[in-house]
Amino acid sequence: MRLLSAPVDGMPYLPATPQQVAASVGALRALAARVTVASPTPGTRPLYVRLAHFDHGAFLSIELHGMNALPYTGQIRAAEEGGPLRSPAVAVLCDPSSATADEPFTYVLTVNDPVAVQVVAALGGLGTLLARQELVHRGHDDIASIDAEATLADARAERDLHDVIRARGWSEGADTLRERSVAAGRPLLVAYATTIFDEEQLRRRAPILRHVYNVVPEARAAVDRTAAVLSQTMESVGGGTQEIGAYVRQLLDVGASRTYLAHVARDAFVCGNGYLSFGSAPDEDLRLLLPERTRMIAPERAVVVKNGKEVVHEPVMHLRGAQQVDGRYGVSVLEPFVMVAMRRRLFEQTLALEAAVKQAGSAEEVARMGPTGDLARRVLTEDANTASRLLGGVSALSVEIPSDLYFPGHAVMQPAVDGIALSIVDGA
Repeated sequence: MRLLSAPVDGMPYLPATPQQVAASVGALRALAARVTVASPTPGTRPLYVRLAHFDHGAFLSIELHGMNALPYTGQIRAAEEGGPLRSPAVAVLCDPSSATADEPFTYVLTVNDPVAVQVVAALGGLGTLLARQELVHRGHDDIASIDAEATLADARAERDLHDVIRARGWSEGADTLRERSVAAGRPLLVAYATTIFDEEQLRRRAPILRHVYNVVPEARAAVDRTAAVLSQTMESVGGGTQEIGAYVRQLLDVGASRTYLAHVARDAFVCGNGYLSFGSAPDEDLRLLLPERTRMIAPERAVVVKNGKEVVHEPVMHLRGAQQVDGRYGVSVLEPFVMVAMRRRLFEQTLALEAAVKQAGSAEEVARMGPTGDLARRVLTEDANTASRLLGGVSALSVEIPSDLYFPGHAVMQPAVDGIALSIVDGA
């Protein structure tokens, strides 16, 4: 889905041309081959990384050159009791150390950027990943200062890499990262893919991204503002043929049609794909299709799987959020907010625990909790700033969110997970 008229920093956000896409794909494939360790030493633990492209259509900041996408294999950790607090059931994402060849850590580049910017951003993302792994490996004395240590490690890695690139070019920068990964015992195995997530991976990620929408107010407000605009005029929305466009124009003033359009736009931005079935009688058979149960089998034709049965819907308007280079499906524009949502849950729990300790704990316990609470407040403040910086042209939309934008009882998105956690491999 594209906000065609959305200016970003005074400039229109333009789609990448086929020539630019081809050049970008070729450059990242060459980079992946150069930075990959050809024959990792037995006993080492490789870092499996996939590079990919996306086009977020100006929803995100033009300054966002790359983003992380942690793999999720569908594991749910049961709710746990912990002292005065209860941890909900959470979806478990894999940290980079847990990534495998089948479920790699993914670094996604903005395909609209100049190719040289993409190459430097890809090397920077790999350098930061390696710096964080080195930090974890050597350990740290004070957990309360881990954010400062990580910031310093990131800055040092970025500075050193940029010095090499400026002096000797990107190929030498790739060689430097490859050699560093070998020395750290975490050899890089990097590949490029035109598809970020396949159909099954998108299905698994949908509940996580609904949770992100529900708990990150900056992201939620941006989606709602955009859905409000797009439900009023579908001229800004791609993903349908002229026939579907005619249906939409006819339906804009029929019953709850604008509400349906707001829902399908929200599904597209949050889950990556939104589906609206028109049926044989468009003014009577309108229905939203759940993204994780829907599979497109032809233009405007979809199959929905429910209770083991397949039901064909036609015609169907299929809207995509961020575009992948390849594949018929889109990806969520909220992927960069997944880490924000995960950290907020963790550190809000930390502050709740701090409050409980202050109320009922001893003076020693209160003193021991103090540095951790300070860490939580710093991270939460930084994450709020990060969430605001991630948003692009959508932040310039001057529109109030109607109170009746969605159907009653659907202001939050379901089904969604209760939280997100990160798996940590011992000895990583």
